[in-house]
Amino acid sequence: ASGKMTGEWVPDELEGVMYDSEVEQAIHEVYPSSDPLDVIEFDPVDYINKLFPTEQSLAGVDDTIGRMRVKIHTLDSDIRGIVREQAETGHDGRQSLEEAHRAIEELFGRIRNIKEKAEQSEVMVKRITGDIKQLDIAKKHLMDSIRTLEKLRLLITNLEEIDRNMKFRQYSHVASQLKGAEDVVEEFKKYQVIPQIKYLIDKLSSLKKDLAAQIKVDFEKAFSIRGTPGGAKAELHDACLVMDALGDVIKENLISWFIKMQLTDYDMLFHESLESSWLDKVDRRYSWMKRTLLKYEEESSAIFPHEWSMPERLCVEFCHMTKKGLSSLMKTRGADLDVKLLLFAIQKTTTFEKFLSNRFVTSSYIESLMPQKIPKEDEQQEHNEEPGSHPRLQQDSSPFLGMISRCFESHLNVYIESQ
Repeated sequence: ASGKMTGEWVPDELEGVMYDSEVEQAIHEVYPSSDPLDVIEFDPVDYINKLFPTEQSLAGVDDTIGRMRVKIHTLDSDIRGIVREQAETGHDGRQSLEEAHRAIEELFGRIRNIKEKAEQSEVMVKRITGDIKQLDIAKKHLMDSIRTLEKLRLLITNLEEIDRNMKFRQYSHVASQLKGAEDVVEEFKKYQVIPQIKYLIDKLSSLKKDLAAQIKVDFEKAFSIRGTPGGAKAELHDACLVMDALGDVIKENLISWFIKMQLTDYDMLFHESLESSWLDKVDRRYSWMKRTLLKYEEESSAIFPHEWSMPERLCVEFCHMTKKGLSSLMKTRGADLDVKLLLFAIQKTTTFEKFLSNRFVTSSYIESLMPQKIPKEDEQQEHNEEPGSHPRLQQDSSPFLGMISRCFESHLNVYIESQ
């Protein structure tokens, strides 16, 4: 050749090792190389021309062929080594895969074992929790029984102490003990079918009756001398606390007895058959009541609890008795009525009612007696009264206003006829 080797000849062996361009590109990316033999678009003719650019360079063709053969031998050795390693690797891979399968089977076996043990543990836990639940129920019933027995013991102790303190008239202790016994008995009422429980409940009822009777006797003895209390006022005050604990009915009986006893003298002094009961001496009634209030404050206020509103109750009963007595008198002696006497009685009565309304302003008892307000149309009529009309008895926010003076309304015709 006089120049570079040219032509279209390509050895048949090289045709067998040609790869697709994408494969060649992937190989180059994985194993980058600067060897011209590894170029994707390798041109053997161009490669030989580079090795033997001139005719003079052909003198070293034998050396070049020798180097090529050495390189080919090296590549063959490398290929055989790689193939051998790959075969060994495949064998090792199958062995590793079998070992992995065995490990997985062993793992599944352990998992099944753990699952079985977990199921056994769950059964055992359910059995244990079932036992614990039964124990909790038993504990609750036991605690309820202990509390019930403790309350029963307290009830028996309270009843014994009430009985003992009642005999020694230690009413300050009886009041608190009675309240505690009442609370316990209220809980035990559903067990009355049990004879022992019924006995204790009946015993408390019996003690309450005995207490009410004994306290009533104590008050009768204390006020035996014309309504003047004697003995220890503190003891009677404590007895009132016991009456509070005994209930409203028993308490009201004692209050009614006391008020009736306080007003016994009034009924005798101003009896209808006496001249002192007539309207011209009506102011004496009210003076007597004022003295009675002062006497109560001095002698009896320390005995009765403030919540009982004893002065208010006493005055209310006095007003009712006075209204009833005056009504009966005016009906019997209507012929003796004249304008002057009627106006005098009305003026003294309304003055006393205002005195009571100012003295007893607020209390639960007074509020319970509070009259309904006068309708607005009535108030308007009252404001529009003519100067010559008869006086109208007024009602106000206090129950005492009009409590006595209403008895005069049916006799105001005397005033009208005189006009």
